[in-house]
Amino acid sequence: MNVKHMKHLKNNSLTGAISRRALLLLGGAVLSVACSKDPAGEPSLREQIVLKAALPSLTTAPAASQGAAGATKAVADATAPMTFYFARADETASGTWGAYASGALSAVRTAGSGAQALTFSATQYYLTNGLKTRLMGWYPGGATSAGDPAGNGYWDASAGTVSWTIDGSQDILTAPACSGSKTSAMPAFVFKHRLAQLQFYFYAEDAKAASHWGTFTSVAVKGQRNRASFTLADATDTDAPVVFSGEPSASFNVQELSQRVAPISKENALLLGHPVMIEPQTGTVQLLLSVTTQKQENQTAVFPARTYPAGTVVKVYLKLTSREILLEPELSIESWGSGSNHDFIM
Repeated sequence: MNVKHMKHLKNNSLTGAISRRALLLLGGAVLSVACSKDPAGEPSLREQIVLKAALPSLTTAPAASQGAAGATKAVADATAPMTFYFARADETASGTWGAYASGALSAVRTAGSGAQALTFSATQYYLTNGLKTRLMGWYPGGATSAGDPAGNGYWDASAGTVSWTIDGSQDILTAPACSGSKTSAMPAFVFKHRLAQLQFYFYAEDAKAASHWGTFTSVAVKGQRNRASFTLADATDTDAPVVFSGEPSASFNVQELSQRVAPISKENALLLGHPVMIEPQTGTVQLLLSVTTQKQENQTAVFPARTYPAGTVVKVYLKLTSREILLEPELSIESWGSGSNHDFIM
């Protein structure tokens, strides 16, 4: 074998060694990158948290007046996508729960009836060690400080509470906790309304009465407490109660009042404005309604003490005569969704 051929074999051997070394280094780099994506385990071992949420009703509020949109900002509308908020806690050992995370999670619920998919803004995963994860949900949320003027819920992780300042123009929903693990997925969340809804309708007994009052300029439910809170530790497997506080001194105004003169007869009654959400009542408190119209100043009507359960609707009919506003209570019980329980004629 000549010298030139020996040099060629030596070069081939050197090239092969360098190639094998490069492959080993490249393989190590790829392994390093793969591991860095999931410090708790291999990506293939992670189980994504896939959830659904059910709402109590698909019914939206009727239009405030002819030509007004049927959906309002007040009543949660399951026919449109909705953003819910959640607090997350994980087990540190079997049966031992860690604290809820300081930041709330947001998730958009797909529009529709029944249990619909939730899509989290940041994908959530179960723990890779098999321990459980717990989530608590509420609506509305997203406030960055307590007392948010828009009525959004404020999550205070240190206190374990969600708080709202309400003015009658928003809905509140909460859901009991759901827990699960990578081997046992969470069930669907079931949200419930935590306020009672008032819908106001108006009509006149005759044309003279309609002319006597003119159009409405102000209608307000008086004597309301305007602070609500949800303490996560108070929730059970079947309920997630909201507690109300503060002095009963707030006025909740009916928004978007109709500019129509009262029609004649109850059959033609018009919705006065947007629904008003109030604290549920147990039958011991009277409600006051302050009414001002184009031609009559500050008339007050009194609701008799009665129950106003959470998640139900009270239809209130303002019957205008040439002398007064009449109050004749009528009772019926139906769900929030039907929008026709607890009828009053005023």
